[in-house]
Amino acid sequence: MALLWRIRNRKRAGGTVWLVDYVDRSGKRHQTVVRGPDGRSTRELAEARLDELREEQKKRLKPRGRRRKFSELAEVWLAEQKKHVRAKTHGDYERILRLRLLPKFGELEAMDIGVEEIQQLQSEMAETLHPLTNNKTLVVLSMILSSAVATKELDANPCDHVRRLADPDKEVDPETGEVMEGAQRTLTKPQLASLLAASREIAEEARRMVGPKDNRRAIHRRFIHPHWCYHTLLVVAAETGLRRSELFGLWWEDIDTNLRTVRVRRACIDGTFGKPKSEESRRTVELTTAAVSALQAWRLRTPFKNPRHLAFCTDKGGPLSGNKVTAHVRAAAKRAKLEEVGLHTLRHTYGSHLLAAGEDLATVSAALGHASITITADVYLHDLKKAPGAIAGKLEAFRAAG
Repeated sequence: MALLWRIRNRKRAGGTVWLVDYVDRSGKRHQTVVRGPDGRSTRELAEARLDELREEQKKRLKPRGRRRKFSELAEVWLAEQKKHVRAKTHGDYERILRLRLLPKFGELEAMDIGVEEIQQLQSEMAETLHPLTNNKTLVVLSMILSSAVATKELDANPCDHVRRLADPDKEVDPETGEVMEGAQRTLTKPQLASLLAASREIAEEARRMVGPKDNRRAIHRRFIHPHWCYHTLLVVAAETGLRRSELFGLWWEDIDTNLRTVRVRRACIDGTFGKPKSEESRRTVELTTAAVSALQAWRLRTPFKNPRHLAFCTDKGGPLSGNKVTAHVRAAAKRAKLEEVGLHTLRHTYGSHLLAAGEDLATVSAALGHASITITADVYLHDLKKAPGAIAGKLEAFRAAG
């Protein structure tokens, strides 16, 4: 079978004509008008010609090597990827295969997966999944089928002929690939202060709810401890711009409140520790007075204060849950009457405020741990735009200074 079979009609000067439109296994597209002996072009003639072409294609088709099921192909590909990608990425691949690709294509041979089958999967996913998730699934499918092309099991990759979905109502963070709930926003200074104040109120309320007869030690660890942990994490996120995985991976020995620095040396994703996102992510970030004060106060509260303890952890000392931190951020945002705020908002706010304070783009890029200054420029383009007259004013001031 070809990668794509269909009939189409076209309006011409002499009326409507019908044509067969297909892409063969070599990737070449064919569009041919079908006419009968009398010169007429009808839908019935086009359908009959399409059936003939299908039969001809099947007769000529010879397997080019092994003919494995998609599930076998995917298993080998996933094992190979483990050597080359981070644990988080490998886990994402495994989930996409288990939840979406294997139930659909697992028992099919690779050569039986064509454009029509992929488009059908795309349509089914579009009913319940976000376009970005839909597209990520097709990317994984495309990589697996490309491996089949490399082993001569396929002549061409059918995914090359399937268009990805667009979503004009959502913005994707160019650095992380995350879908933003709205336009990627920057909090103003009053908004940031309100958010952090609301976060502190939630932690304070948790402390006040403990009665005199309660087991204060147990309640502190199970209830009060998490809220103060989350609040301190928010303060540090706003004052350093660290990624969530970098915050979750900090040990106390990485933090020096005397030198006012924090070293990023590892990342923690879904409870698994690994290397930071890139070599540029391994960095030392300066701490503000607010961050130093919050960390010092937090270290006095937490029972986990040894150098090799996690700075931000559960009441048992383990890695934090991203969902629980997100819930705290949303509760604080709701109390502060702010919308579309997440932990990543604080990182974006940090970078925007640095630029607003007059810091140069290269320094901001290094502080954020971006792999390239181009990423910083793309993410913070709106912060780099100057008000009308600002450039001319600076030029005049420079030349006037002699």
